[in-house]
Amino acid sequence: MKKTLIGKYCTISDMAKILHVGKHTLIHYEKENLISPVFRGENGYRYYSGEQISDFKKILYLRELGFSISDIKICLTESNYSNTLSQTEERLKENLFEIRALLEKRAQLIERKKILTHLKKNEQKKGTPYIEYFDKKEFVYLKQKSLDLNSTVKSMKQFDSVLKNVTWTEKYCFGFIVPIENLNNNNFEIDKFVLEANIEDYEYKYLFPASDYAILYTESKEQHEDIIKVLFDWIKNNDFLINGDLFIEDSTSYSISNKYNIGTKIYKIPVKKA
Repeated sequence: MKKTLIGKYCTISDMAKILHVGKHTLIHYEKENLISPVFRGENGYRYYSGEQISDFKKILYLRELGFSISDIKICLTESNYSNTLSQTEERLKENLFEIRALLEKRAQLIERKKILTHLKKNEQKKGTPYIEYFDKKEFVYLKQKSLDLNSTVKSMKQFDSVLKNVTWTEKYCFGFIVPIENLNNNNFEIDKFVLEANIEDYEYKYLFPASDYAILYTESKEQHEDIIKVLFDWIKNNDFLINGDLFIEDSTSYSISNKYNIGTKIYKIPVKKA
């Protein structure tokens, strides 16, 4: 039997070349009962008719648009404008959800890049206080009276429940607050676990003011009271005045270390010129 590409028959290799796909793709569609060769030769080769090229192109196009195998079967077996229109409208709805999900992921990636860029800059200034301006930011908080790991884990688990998501530590800035009232009394105990997340109708909100902030990035295992004193001495020696609560940002979640480094913190406090 003489083989030609159009009008009579072509092999799976020929069909794959015409469609610019691998032979395994055509075999896959055969297994899914979308389209089968017209017959098999005595040598076991699959043979397709030229007319099947348009069906294959339709299948490939619908797959590009994201149609499922089951939807494509319907398109091929119940081919009419009404049915195809209905399926296309359904696919448009699904596509919109996918776009929104992708945009959400993109927004999270952009935010993560911003955070990591900020942390990289802080790390480069490790151990040396400096000043940086921040716009106001709204946080939510839980009451927490100790910096110990057990208290922190307890707060984290509470936010797991509130957010119904255990990956929030990778998405949001969080840390601890030492209120200015405590600082004025030489008391360095925290009173809040804060999280930069928008939780609708959440009762406990905390606002970081727009201000210059004195910042100290540290990976030290020293007592946090000693680290705070280093920052406060620098503030005083550079003619600044403390102008708000101290925020101790926990940047551990963004570390590439395999171990929890309880010493990795960024100390931030609003200041003004004396």
